Amino acid sequence: MPTTTTVTSVPVCDVCGYPQAYADCQIPCYSTWGNVCKPCFVRLGCKLGTGLGQEFILASAPALDAKRYSTWFNEVCRSMQHFCGMLPDDIDDYNYGDDFAAGKTPVAAMRSAVEAAGFVL
Repeated sequence: MPTTTTVTSVPVCDVCGYPQAYADCQIPCYSTWGNVCKPCFVRLGCKLGTGLGQEFILASAPALDAKRYSTWFNEVCRSMQHFCGMLPDDIDDYNYGDDFAAGKTPVAAMRSAVEAAGFVL
């Protein structure tokens, strides 16, 4: 088992409540598993490895979302071409990434881009 695990968000420390845990591991003095920050990890004698624990590695948002964004943006392109015969490149200075980050659907993003460019659907 690897000694690291990639996560999209880091949990709080179960021992002290620090907002950024270092690892999910066995806590020897409590005879249980938990999320611990680096100071608690050292202080409580926790270890990494098979049957012991894994260090959290925070994945970068762009790496996690690259494939989802690509799929989403392709749908924006299809919608824009279908509804108004345009492509995203036809609209200057519109940040589709903001719409993606805000959780807009591809059709809502297409509508926002077209309206921001002064076109009416």
